[in-house]
Amino acid sequence: MLERMNPVPMTAHTAAAEAAYAYTDAAGTFPAPGAGWLSEIFERWSSEGKLNIFDQKIHAATAASDDAAGAVTHGILRGGDYGTVFTSPEGLMNMVSSVGRIGTDRLPAVWHVPSGDDDEPLCTRREWACAGLAMQVFPVVLSSAAAQSAYDIGVLAHLTAMTENIPVLHLFADTLERPVAIHSLEGHKQLADWDAIRAFRRRALLPEHPDSSLQFADRTQPPTPATLLKTLTRLSGCLAPEDGLPLWVYEGAPDAQRVLAVPAHLAPALERWFKEDATVGVLKMRLLWPLDTDAIRKVLPETVKQLEVLEVGTPGDRPLFYPVMAAALAMEGFQVTPRYLARAEVPGRQRGPMARRESSDISRCGSCAAKAYLDLLTNILAERLVLTITPGCAASQLELPDTFHPGTAQPVAALSTVTGSAAFALGVHVSLRHSRAGIMEQIAHMRPSLSPADQTVCDRWLETRMDGRREISDPNGEALKRMIEKHLTEKGLVGDTCRFIRENLWDLVFLKSEWVIGGDGWAGDSGIGSLLHILSMDENINILVLNNRCFAQTGGQLSKLSPQGMRGGFYTGGKRFPAMDLEAIAHTFPQVYTASIHILSDPAGAERAIREAAAYNGPALLIADVPCANAQDT
Repeated sequence: MLERMNPVPMTAHTAAAEAAYAYTDAAGTFPAPGAGWLSEIFERWSSEGKLNIFDQKIHAATAASDDAAGAVTHGILRGGDYGTVFTSPEGLMNMVSSVGRIGTDRLPAVWHVPSGDDDEPLCTRREWACAGLAMQVFPVVLSSAAAQSAYDIGVLAHLTAMTENIPVLHLFADTLERPVAIHSLEGHKQLADWDAIRAFRRRALLPEHPDSSLQFADRTQPPTPATLLKTLTRLSGCLAPEDGLPLWVYEGAPDAQRVLAVPAHLAPALERWFKEDATVGVLKMRLLWPLDTDAIRKVLPETVKQLEVLEVGTPGDRPLFYPVMAAALAMEGFQVTPRYLARAEVPGRQRGPMARRESSDISRCGSCAAKAYLDLLTNILAERLVLTITPGCAASQLELPDTFHPGTAQPVAALSTVTGSAAFALGVHVSLRHSRAGIMEQIAHMRPSLSPADQTVCDRWLETRMDGRREISDPNGEALKRMIEKHLTEKGLVGDTCRFIRENLWDLVFLKSEWVIGGDGWAGDSGIGSLLHILSMDENINILVLNNRCFAQTGGQLSKLSPQGMRGGFYTGGKRFPAMDLEAIAHTFPQVYTASIHILSDPAGAERAIREAAAYNGPALLIADVPCANAQDT
């Protein structure tokens, strides 16, 4: 049985953070109302030396917006690190597209969403709608109330995500400080599925893992609800071996005929409401999805005839949660009805999505210069290249090998969302940097026990990663690998450390060249926020903008980089103002390398700029001239 540490007073916020920190490598953060300070807890604990189950301090990557934080998390996961998100219910809405792609890619992450406090929980119609929408994209949705429950359910969320490689949502109510008994770090390590962890690490987006690239994407079927319920039941039993961690809790009269089903995180604020009728029981649901009708039936009194499902709003509103419960439980012989909790806020009229102009006239791309830039980039950087591709022309023009050989390295690429690709690339970078830091710590630990010649090898490898004098090739990485292989059979500290690096961090020894690629529609419009966020930092992320001077793939609508006077979609009478000078904007950040390249008129200059950007120690922006047939006749 796993022993717990002595109880310590903490809020539900802190309890959820304790659970998350243990199983997290890196976190994508944005200061969302009600949740931003949780990220500050992570940063404070990391600075104080607190370790996760991987014996490392975690890294929190700040994003430019809620949706960017979701994309950063997606990148962290694709980089082979475990990610966590703390956000508000409305912030969660902005991350839905990233959650969907994370689920499609079968990646493990947990969203912790605080839903207010004891007096004002997740009970506005707007926030209720946020949770309702989220339930449609998360394979598992958990709910908790008290601080101890927030910790236990938080741990269950991370173990489930880790075991099944899925995104999991944990909704919890913030509460006052209560004593919470948490597991020791060793206890957390015993709970973790280390086979699943090793398998996940082997899927990291690295040239040494060619099968991680988008053309070999894992398209395995997601786990069925039955499989997830089996995993949740097993893991809840591990957390509380004596009687299990109950996922559905009934409270009330043992002979009740009516029962109100309510998410657990709403229960504290509704206690007085429950007591209006002592004959009505309450089903507190810690697992909102998937539903286990047999388990729910077992915890309810045999006398129950009617199950009322909590809804927020008025009877004229469209129910969100009731249809799910009704469909699942109708076969059990219950009469399932919605029970509305009226609040002051009522739903407002929502605008439908903006109609997007589509064009079938996109067949003139055979001679597009975009392919020449992409071919040049992949030829120069080869097995060091890690690409983030924005949906659009870049994705359609990129050609990667359709086969791979185990044990070899080749360029790899991942597809992000239209708005989130720069943030996704930042997440990948954070993950790779975090993993390389693990090698640095191991080398620093064994360095005093090495010979002077081997110490020199280590020092040169470390210097390559700390200054700007980097080469396209990586001779220092080759030398370090030879040195590590030489000591693999030794006993003691040096041998143990070299074997650990060989088994767990080998693919991170060589430098990687990280690039994000998209068109001018992305760079000047939909993705500019995260693009500028990267340029304002000092991270080694390279950006290649394929400047078509229009939204090329959707028929030639004009972008912010379209020149003045050009006619096309959005500006049928001609654009009235000059093109955005993206290079001039980049020059406001002194640490950024910038260049405009023209592969058709100056191929040597284009190659030189790519090599210089790859070797530059900091962010780089290349703006490539890509004349587009869809823009010629606009």
